[in-house]
Amino acid sequence: PKHIDLKELRMVHLTSPNLTGDIKAFEGQTSLTHLLLQGTQVSGDIEVVSKLTRLGHLSLANTKVFGNLSACDAGPGFSLEELDLSGTAVIGDLNDLGTGLKRLKLRRTAVTGQLSKLIDMFKIEEVDFSFTKITGHITSQWRGMCRNL
Repeated sequence: PKHIDLKELRMVHLTSPNLTGDIKAFEGQTSLTHLLLQGTQVSGDIEVVSKLTRLGHLSLANTKVFGNLSACDAGPGFSLEELDLSGTAVIGDLNDLGTGLKRLKLRRTAVTGQLSKLIDMFKIEEVDFSFTKITGHITSQWRGMCRNL
């Protein structure tokens, strides 16, 4: 795919169901802070996200992207706060994610893991794990932890 060459591009919000292309087109757009492509026909491996270290908000819900959830945590300095991969073919385990997320939506994905991982996510405010393989028990440790569960 052709690469977009807009070095200062910070926000992309495209939600047309007629929009197609490969997410790899955003490779090299290291200034991006928001990439919101929900409801489009965009496809490709989310591995490209691991190179977008300034990305704070990522929504690829109901797109044709695939890959491993681990691409959404590129280690120290990675600033992702909001992640919505609902309705995608993304796989992986909750343990593949860092602890800085505020919003995490994985509805209707094949992501697995334990609810207890959320206790490590000290900033978490909202989660949606509906129709996933995430398991666990809600205990008293959760009290006051997450505003929208």
